[in-house]
Amino acid sequence: MRLSALTRAFGAASVAFATFFPLPTVAQSSSNNDNNNNDNSHGQSTFVTKDNLLAFAITAPDSAGRGLYFSLRVHTSRAWGAVGLGKEDMPGSLIFLLHLNAAGDNVTFSPRTARGRYEPEHFAALEYDLLDGTGVDEGGYMTLNARCRDHCRSWPGGAVDAFDPDQKAIYALGALGAPVRDDDPDAPLGIHRDVGVFHIDLRRTNDVAGEEVATRLDDDSVTRGAVLVRSGRGGNRHLQSTFHAIFMIFAFLGLLPAGIVLIHIGGWVRWHIFIQVVAFVFVVVGVGLGVSTSLLYQRARNFRDPHQIIGLFVFGVFLIQLGLGFTHHTRFKKNAGVPTKLALPHMILGHFIVTLGISSAFLGFPFALKGQYMYVLLGLTILVTTVVFGLMFFKKWLQRRANRGQPTSSQQQQPWRAQAGANVAPRAGWGSTETPTHSPPRAFGYQPTGQSSPQIRLSDMSSQTSLGGGGPTNDDLGPAHTPKAML
Repeated sequence: MRLSALTRAFGAASVAFATFFPLPTVAQSSSNNDNNNNDNSHGQSTFVTKDNLLAFAITAPDSAGRGLYFSLRVHTSRAWGAVGLGKEDMPGSLIFLLHLNAAGDNVTFSPRTARGRYEPEHFAALEYDLLDGTGVDEGGYMTLNARCRDHCRSWPGGAVDAFDPDQKAIYALGALGAPVRDDDPDAPLGIHRDVGVFHIDLRRTNDVAGEEVATRLDDDSVTRGAVLVRSGRGGNRHLQSTFHAIFMIFAFLGLLPAGIVLIHIGGWVRWHIFIQVVAFVFVVVGVGLGVSTSLLYQRARNFRDPHQIIGLFVFGVFLIQLGLGFTHHTRFKKNAGVPTKLALPHMILGHFIVTLGISSAFLGFPFALKGQYMYVLLGLTILVTTVVFGLMFFKKWLQRRANRGQPTSSQQQQPWRAQAGANVAPRAGWGSTETPTHSPPRAFGYQPTGQSSPQIRLSDMSSQTSLGGGGPTNDDLGPAHTPKAML
């Protein structure tokens, strides 16, 4: 009883372990796999993905010498499709890649070799002939039928064994809904979205002869002489370029303009410094993502594109701008608010960095094969520019309105107006409780009605008197007159 109980417990434990810790998938023998698939009349070994988006067929007849026959079929909903021979990973693989031509009515075949886990480079040494059936069918599939004459059984960095019943191979599919349309076999590519590893039997194809040497693929093709090892998504490396764009655009179209507005409109120095430092952190992260993304693509690995050159230049100038701004604000504070000579260069350099950074962003989207997003960037640029300049003009309008009617330093009151103002009581409604007299100033020699009016002499209106000068004067210009006599 105890032995039976132990046996049942061990069995349950085994099932639980297998459920939560499954063993890795191991490729089945191609001979066993043959029994589970329909015959494909040409004696070829065929691999078809589960979603039927990609299919690959190959023969390695003895009569082909150093050559091979192969077919590749990819659905046009994907940007491109490819199969790599010789390895279970990219490095060292010979890659057969297929995408649409520029017109979209035919295919472009691109043989490539991979030296690492980045975009493979064009392998121009491959010698091949395109066979009948190559093109785009009505079902939405790109199909390539080819005969490789040389450099397809061995190439720099790798080789295939034409007699191997379990030859290693990989496949990959490009992005969904973004087809590559180019006649150039060395056209730039986006990173893959779906990848997989499979093994394929080449030995069973050695004895084919006659018409059977040529491979064919169609809607009825099924996997035969091949087995899928594993498949899945291509990872998150394609997100690097996305986050690179997000960080850089937020820095140059969000944070930096906000810092400019704060210092120009509100004069908030501390907030200006804080936001500019945060923007620099975003730029540092964005540059790091940009550099790591560049290493994934042939077109970017040498850092020769204008987007990369301008971007790295802006990053270097940004470092200078930070040092310049720190020095300026330190001296400004030390001098009790007296502007320094660095104020103008700091302001001009800041505007230059923002403008050049946005310009680099417009170059980045086509470089990343995402030119359609330039319209979004254009809309954001117009919006931010309108808001920034609108706020600046609004502030100037408020300043002009506040200063309207106020005398400037050059508009000094005339002496007699200042003298008169000293004797005039404040008008009612200005905070005074006394009744205003509204009497003209006595300095003009005028007395209210009912009072004796002293005579006014011209000498009393001399420049010395009007300017408050003291002492006697000999400038007697005539007899005294009363106001009525003057009229």
